Amino acid sequence: MLKDRQVNVTPGSDATVWQLIAQGDSGAVLSTRGDLLIQDASQTTRLPIGVVGSVLTTDGTDPKWSDAEGKNVYYVANSGSDSNPGSQYLPYKTVYYALQQASSGDVVDFNTITGGTGGTPNTYDINQASSDGSGTGAKIRTIIDGSSTPTVTITDGGKGHAVGDVITFAGVGGNSDITITVVSASIGDVIYIKNGVYRETLPIRVPAGVTVQGESLRGTEIRPKSNTGHQVKTVSITSNLTGATNATYNYVHANATSGSGIAASFVANVVVSGGAASSVTIYHGGTGFVVGNTITIPKASVGGGSGGDLVLTVASLENNDASNMFLVNNTTNIVQLSMKGLTGTPTAGATGKAAVISLDPSGSITSASPYIQNCTSLNGTATGVQIDGLLHSAGNKSILCNDFTQINSDGKGVHALGGGRGEMVSVFTYYNAISFQAESGGFIRGLNCSSGYGEQGAVADGTLASEAPLNVQGRGEMVKYNSTTFVGAATESDFADTVTTSGTPTAATIVGVTSGATATIIRVNVSLDHVHITGRSGNFQQGEVVTITKDDSSTFQVSLDSSFGDSTAAQTGQIGPLIAIDSTDETLASATSIKVGSNVLFAGDTNKFYRISAVSENNTSAKTALIRLTESVTSARAIADNEEGDITTKFSNVRLTGHDFLSIGTGDFTTSNYPATASQPADQSDEVTETNGGRVYFSSTDQDGDFRVGDLFRIQQSTGIATLNADAFDLSGLSELQLGSIGAELGATINEFSTDETFGNDSNTAVPTERAVVGFLKRDQMGTDAMVPPTGTTSQRPTGGNLKTGALRFNSTLVTWEGYNGSQWTGLGGGNPWSTQTSSFSIASNDRVFVDTSGGAVTATLPASPLTGDQVSFIDLAGTFDTNNLTIARNSLKIMGLSENLVVAQEDAGISLVYTGSTYGWKLINN
Repeated sequence: MLKDRQVNVTPGSDATVWQLIAQGDSGAVLSTRGDLLIQDASQTTRLPIGVVGSVLTTDGTDPKWSDAEGKNVYYVANSGSDSNPGSQYLPYKTVYYALQQASSGDVVDFNTITGGTGGTPNTYDINQASSDGSGTGAKIRTIIDGSSTPTVTITDGGKGHAVGDVITFAGVGGNSDITITVVSASIGDVIYIKNGVYRETLPIRVPAGVTVQGESLRGTEIRPKSNTGHQVKTVSITSNLTGATNATYNYVHANATSGSGIAASFVANVVVSGGAASSVTIYHGGTGFVVGNTITIPKASVGGGSGGDLVLTVASLENNDASNMFLVNNTTNIVQLSMKGLTGTPTAGATGKAAVISLDPSGSITSASPYIQNCTSLNGTATGVQIDGLLHSAGNKSILCNDFTQINSDGKGVHALGGGRGEMVSVFTYYNAISFQAESGGFIRGLNCSSGYGEQGAVADGTLASEAPLNVQGRGEMVKYNSTTFVGAATESDFADTVTTSGTPTAATIVGVTSGATATIIRVNVSLDHVHITGRSGNFQQGEVVTITKDDSSTFQVSLDSSFGDSTAAQTGQIGPLIAIDSTDETLASATSIKVGSNVLFAGDTNKFYRISAVSENNTSAKTALIRLTESVTSARAIADNEEGDITTKFSNVRLTGHDFLSIGTGDFTTSNYPATASQPADQSDEVTETNGGRVYFSSTDQDGDFRVGDLFRIQQSTGIATLNADAFDLSGLSELQLGSIGAELGATINEFSTDETFGNDSNTAVPTERAVVGFLKRDQMGTDAMVPPTGTTSQRPTGGNLKTGALRFNSTLVTWEGYNGSQWTGLGGGNPWSTQTSSFSIASNDRVFVDTSGGAVTATLPASPLTGDQVSFIDLAGTFDTNNLTIARNSLKIMGLSENLVVAQEDAGISLVYTGSTYGWKLINN
């Protein structure tokens, strides 16, 4: 019996007894540094040291070490040290260092353990020896008993691993190699930053897949450290090119460095002249560099040549407060941070501003955009989010932000350039010089965002320089006719059908009677009196008569406008909203090659971009078309024949939905003077700026309650005034429109204002223009069918103010046409179709009758209430009036001034009577 197990017995001076007490029994020998001695269910026992990052805890019965996190979660705290392992209780000191350790593809789960048998039983820490994948750096702790499958715990998941990889760990202590199969690999490590203020060396690169998360939004601040950082400010040329091709090489990335910087993060524009680099302009200073580092740009990127690569030496670095803060990569995530203190101005770089969040030049956004959530940027003059697509040669070139507040006095909120793309949700900006800026083909989509104070709201400028435009040319010229000077019976309708298929004439020409000038007519715009012509010979004269030959070879004449063109020529380049184009390449060989909404820039004025709202009159064989512009080309800028035009679609674009503009124009923090009165007034014109082909699409409300949908629709909620202003309307859904208290119960959908003077489509979806109505009624455009006038009985004739001189109607009581001459209704003459009668009958006004009396005498009774001017006609059909007379019964009215019936007894007689009124009655007008 051991004395230490006996009650009330003292061990005394027996050394062997004390040794046993100090050491414990053989199962609890403390053989390894960090071992603990614990009491289990029956005795004291040894608890081996836990793996890195584990925490001593309890399962409620015994003490135990927690499972390790596999080093895919790192912690940073002000109280930490960069020599710590970065665990929760031994955190790193700086975010910069933590992110240097972070990676993606950590092993977080595995199965299928093989090997590990034989050898000496023990606990071993083993590093990865190999993998059938590309991952590296995995570490395990294994407990081996020499015979059974070992226990394996991941202590470091390494990086770059993928599901299905088989990782091998070399055997130790005589045991066989151990293999595991990866079941799950992390998307990326998590850097968890505890509350505090962190003064960091910048720029901080966030590797692909890595998440940076603060403990609380306002409690976790990232600020620049004092002095210089690791972003290159200036360089010198150490080793130049030889025999390189002279040119300017933009956005060139380095591929090597002598230091620990990220070589590919350094980007420069290099001018090669005389076969050598004559200047190197830093486009992006990269990260990780120190003074004296060499940076190598491969010669293949800058014109080749016979010598070596271009080698630069870092001469100076930007101050931390003038450097970019976070460089983000594919699938990175930044959450719940306040980022402050960027107040300096960088010497080098593309934009002249430091950026809080920007793309890592050495990366590529291949699968998911960097995602910035619930953060705040509070920086003077800096840019909150900068998305420079010129830094990446491929990928999405994008950043996504949600609830990222931008308080950057005199700085910028979001800046997308060079094809960079930004998706912004609930991004609020305050005091920025520009809230949202798209430049040189950048794109920003904002949902429920805000622009508060500052100088400008949304700015879109320029197009993507690398876009290959569609090339077209102006087709032909234009003359204008005077629509009041048609010669003879010619009318506007003659012009309307001059060219059978507009844009594709077959025989239509114009010839100047005085000048002798000739040209082919390709189309006519009767709304503007414009005639589009090609193949002109000679100069037309202002005001001269011209002869027009139609496609059907008929001709007519009209005079040209006396003020269109000038004294030397009546023709000009094309003006107005409709421009005919053609192409010398295959651009117009497809009817869908030009996208509606594109920009077109003509060579005669490279500062004026037009927007294409429609494309029509496509002739893919002739490679011609007609484009409609959203604004008219002026006479001062007429498009010349064959003038080059470039059509592009990759314009800079800011698209804001549900946006709020608050006092834009009041300026920075000082001039806005919130909450007191601003020293410079708000200006609605500063809310949206479009230059050089850039576009801003928006629906917004401002501080005055003005709701706007672009420049097309505006509701001033403070006054109730609504304004609609558009180049063209699509009125589908008009049946649901209500204007004030008037319900538009039309039973039809209107989607077109038609200029068709013939009303040929007989459509319920088109409303004719004023000119179309006048043309239909006055220019012989009714066609060959019939027009039905108002029809009604005598008692239904209009009266009072509804009765107008010249009124026409069909009287269904009298079965006759009638007209109002200003004092009374009269018949219209003419007559009804001829009919045949063989027996006595009553004749109606304006009836015309073949009377056959071969079977006996016939009596025709005249109308009882004829109108002045009504007529009747009779013809002896059988030539028998001499034997069987026709009696015309007067029906109480006079005939030839007499109260007598008229008997016709002359063979083959034909007579007509007209009613002159009650005094003289019916009078013969032919006999």
